[in-house]
Amino acid sequence: MKIKAEQDLSCNEIEIIIKYPQKDMQVNRIIDFLQSFDMQIKCTDDHAERMINILDIYYIESVDKKTFVYLENGVYRTDFRLYQLKNKLQTYGFVQISKSCMNPDKEKT
Repeated sequence: MKIKAEQDLSCNEIEIIIKYPQKDMQVNRIIDFLQSFDMQIKCTDDHAERMINILDIYYIESVDKKTFVYLENGVYRTDFRLYQLKNKLQTYGFVQISKSCMNPDKEKT
């Protein structure tokens, strides 16, 4: 695979062209990965609405039928249900796990 990058001051946004002899799994994965840079989820905090980039998300959990999105330095709420996000995000490497699997070394009391 060859990667070529060039600066063009006349461009208003980044443009990526992928040339391939045949579309295969690797090409699809590259396209999915590149699209993840622009994938965002609408969330809210105490004061305002905010678009969160999926690459900034550490994990997502549902508590009392409310969905929370955790970032390095903050927690936001989204109106999406967990099953809706699962369908959107599994392409980008997110997986669903049980809360009981989060800390398997923790002693049970």
